[in-house]
Amino acid sequence: MEERGKSETVCLQSVTQPDSLEANKDGSNNEDYDPHLYRQVTAPTNNLETLVHLLKCSLGTGILAMPQAFARAGLVTAIISTVLVGALVTHCLHVLVRSQYAACKMRRVPLLTYPESMSASLSAGPSSLRGLGRPSAITVDVFLVVYQLGICCVYIVFIADNIKKIVDPHYVMSIEIHMVIILIPLLAFNLIPSLKLLAPFSALANVLTFIGLGIVVYYLLSGKKSNEPLDLWGSPATFPLFFGTILFALTAVGVVIALENNMKTPKAFGSPCGVLNTGMSIIVVLYVAVGALGYVYCVSECSDSVTLDLPQGPGLACVGTHITEVAVYPSIHRRGVVADQIVSCRQSARTRAICIVNEAPSGPGGPPLSPPLQLIPHRLPPVT
Repeated sequence: MEERGKSETVCLQSVTQPDSLEANKDGSNNEDYDPHLYRQVTAPTNNLETLVHLLKCSLGTGILAMPQAFARAGLVTAIISTVLVGALVTHCLHVLVRSQYAACKMRRVPLLTYPESMSASLSAGPSSLRGLGRPSAITVDVFLVVYQLGICCVYIVFIADNIKKIVDPHYVMSIEIHMVIILIPLLAFNLIPSLKLLAPFSALANVLTFIGLGIVVYYLLSGKKSNEPLDLWGSPATFPLFFGTILFALTAVGVVIALENNMKTPKAFGSPCGVLNTGMSIIVVLYVAVGALGYVYCVSECSDSVTLDLPQGPGLACVGTHITEVAVYPSIHRRGVVADQIVSCRQSARTRAICIVNEAPSGPGGPPLSPPLQLIPHRLPPVT
């Protein structure tokens, strides 16, 4: 078994001492254990790289749909609601990160994934909920995979639709063919395994995104597409559509947890002036600016993407559209890698391509962890 442990790849770092799970369910003797001090991450990202990834995750196609969302809610209502939803999403992400940290302290492990944190929290909760630990982890995995892959599909359709509108005057092809052409380089791009290696691509994509948004804002400020009066307060009947668009654009739960887990200094992620607050503040300001300016430009004639409302044909607007399409590519990787890790890890567990970690650091004041260590049961069943 020891030789096997040396030669095979560990699927998860989340390990715990066999006797410590029951002993620490009440949170006793865990105040002296800091999971961040014992976290071992291959190629961790620094604060700037994590911020770059966070911005790239949220500055995708959602920001281009803001003018249409504002048209559904009214200008004043949309501005206030976007700020409130952004604050609520940020608060919920803070709660999630803190809960994950508390679950790691409870189990005395350096790292837990999102599903594992859910399972650990329920297992330490009321007796009526402890049996839901394993089903809850599976449920979270399923929802994460469906959600992340669904967003990838939205991105692919967005890129294909914009390319089709540009290519159609010269050569007509169905949107399905455009999607297949886009998918081929995307699959190669998704082979990049490390967030550290992908940081330069995300940084370049952010630069392209800001250039593309700058071109969009230039056209939005150059005149008005429609002279209709502005609706300041909107209608309750269309507000749910606005709310759904905002949540789609701002929510990146699975990706945020993955970014925090891969940080060199995870304490800086949730600090008052840390990565999360800084990134979400920038994102909300950009969403409000693009949404408000786009709505004033188009009023009720807003398209699904603001790039479709720009002047068509060769010119600066066409350049801005292409830049936006290229900048979306790293966002697809950010979303797809979460689903890929979940599926790969579960497949590894099924085929027994796992190993028992023979040694792991213990927290101060606690006994050293003795091999063999017990893997988190809902994700990696013990090897016999």
